[in-house]
Amino acid sequence: MTHSRSIVLKVLIGLLLPVTLLLTGETRAKNPEQTPLRVQLQWKHQAQFSGLYVANERGYFNEYGLDVEYRLGGTGINPIVELQSGRADVAVAWFKSAYEQSKGNKRVVNIAQVFSKSSLLLVCRTSAGIYSASDLRGKSIGVWYLGGEYVIQDILARSGVPVESVSIVRQRADGVDLIDGTLPCVTAMEYNEYWKIINSGLDHKQLTVFRPEQFGLPHIEDGIYVLAERLRDPAFQNELVKFLAALRKGWAETRNSPTLALDIVGRMDPSLDPAHQRHMLETVLAAIPEDKPFGLFNLEDYESALENKDAVTADSRGAAEIWTHHIWNRMVDEYPDETDMAGKPRFGMKTFNNSTLHYLKSVFNSRTYGLAVLLATLAFALSAAFLAIDLGYGLWGRLVVAMAAALGGGSIRDLLIGGDRLPFYFMSQWEYPVGIFIMVVLATVISKRIRSASDHSGVASMRYWSENIGNSAIAVNGAFVAVLAQLPWYWAPFCAALSVTGGGLLMDIMTNREPSALTGLEVEESVFIVGLFLLLVLAVADSFEHSAAPVYFATCAGLFLSILLLHVHAISKSQFPASG
Repeated sequence: MTHSRSIVLKVLIGLLLPVTLLLTGETRAKNPEQTPLRVQLQWKHQAQFSGLYVANERGYFNEYGLDVEYRLGGTGINPIVELQSGRADVAVAWFKSAYEQSKGNKRVVNIAQVFSKSSLLLVCRTSAGIYSASDLRGKSIGVWYLGGEYVIQDILARSGVPVESVSIVRQRADGVDLIDGTLPCVTAMEYNEYWKIINSGLDHKQLTVFRPEQFGLPHIEDGIYVLAERLRDPAFQNELVKFLAALRKGWAETRNSPTLALDIVGRMDPSLDPAHQRHMLETVLAAIPEDKPFGLFNLEDYESALENKDAVTADSRGAAEIWTHHIWNRMVDEYPDETDMAGKPRFGMKTFNNSTLHYLKSVFNSRTYGLAVLLATLAFALSAAFLAIDLGYGLWGRLVVAMAAALGGGSIRDLLIGGDRLPFYFMSQWEYPVGIFIMVVLATVISKRIRSASDHSGVASMRYWSENIGNSAIAVNGAFVAVLAQLPWYWAPFCAALSVTGGGLLMDIMTNREPSALTGLEVEESVFIVGLFLLLVLAVADSFEHSAAPVYFATCAGLFLSILLLHVHAISKSQFPASG
């Protein structure tokens, strides 16, 4: 009887299994002639790769015409080496390992970044006398040889501990070497081995934990890497674009349905502990922030890593070309995803590539550029202060007029943009109000020493050039603000003109004059042309994702062009002050 029931049960399972697989998306029509896309994992099957599993099991890869095959990792299996050997087409790997291994005709390229936060830890027993990094001297440290060994070397270098004074050895999985006391220190992932160590009975008070970030060492984990040489193949590029689009869907569904994801992970390896995998998935999802575009390689983290000369040296190995946004940009353009809100422009229109915006932001936030804008603003304030003196205003009146003229245009522009442009920049930067006050005092002193200052050729030239240079710098800055706010492209020239004329408009209203911005558009036309010119140069910069030179050129050339156009306008209107 029992045997008969067993036979019936097997028959029912045989009948129901195809239907179950169909409903769960596990059956996928495969082209027998299609070559599988081989993906080398960083480790064995676990929740760390949930997005990949979900994309595959739910049929997203198949939806894009892909057949994905996994290659398991483990201790001593470096994903980058597997990629370079030709045993994999795509590798999930760490940046540090990729950089150190990327050489000659075996260069690798990051096409997307999954994790935005680091989870690597160096865990040591306090019973071994390790309380600080300096105590690592003479000790043994376990690594998996997946790239963590380079991070350990960097930590030692930053701590002044000679690398040769430490023994770096291969460790076993799951933190076993620390648990049984074989090694005093091991590397561990916050979402995996660390909790296995804690659950083994070791109290956190018995452990000293080091993070790379404590030593100023950014650790960029789980990126998607391919061979640089293969990126020359358009067909392979198309595969990668589809792969990223499907992977994005997989991670989105993992976040929305973690129970489903954990069920799929459990099917990949039934021996896994469900509770441990659930905790791992929670930690992993925290490393993929929802407020950032999925898959975008963060250039700020990259440059921060390059700044650490002990960790990464930009040398002949082509550090600048170890990443590309080309595949990611194509994915966003060809397969827009309504669920990836962080990847959408704030105003609904994509302007420039992220590399161009990054270089522009770097220029915008640099001390040199900030000082130039400040000096230009103060020059504009000086010109307004002379006008207020001519009108017979007192010290307070001169200050108010100068403030309105210098800051008014930018304030109106920022009110229209909103978001990160509020509160106003000058509210937190004391240099602006203090500098404008100094300009008012300077104008007052000059007018006291030179009678009829407005008629003096030297003062007139000072007013002219301060206003010209001030207008030019403010116009360039206004266009850049619009671009960085990712407004539609046509707002850049408008913001350039508004930044210049807005302050003058306020100044004219305050001094009871007919606004010059409403009676003639010559100045506005000039700075509008400058805004269009900047757009053109930045559009060209999109084709040079590894160089900031076009952005630097746009900044300098835009300023020069604006000064030239305004000067030509002044000469044509006989407004250029005569010398003598």
